[in-house]
Amino acid sequence: MEFPKHRLDDYDHLDARERMSKRHGTQGGDPLKAGKAIYDLAMMKDPPPRIVLGSDAFDLVMTKLDDYRQIYTSFEQFSRSTDISE
Repeated sequence: MEFPKHRLDDYDHLDARERMSKRHGTQGGDPLKAGKAIYDLAMMKDPPPRIVLGSDAFDLVMTKLDDYRQIYTSFEQFSRSTDISE
């Protein structure tokens, strides 16, 4: 990974080099498999409009969808209350 020679003062609180160095080699995803998956998606006749790559990303998205479902269903009546009355 390459890092810029000049850093912006606004980002002094972040040390991307240190954070990325700690993660390197420990991530669950395989970059070669991800590259192949991206190529396969590009070659598909009808690829999905959205997709996640990696178990960690999939789990995060599914958790977020569960959270959304809980929020939206708990406010269903409120959401529907703005319809035109018959």
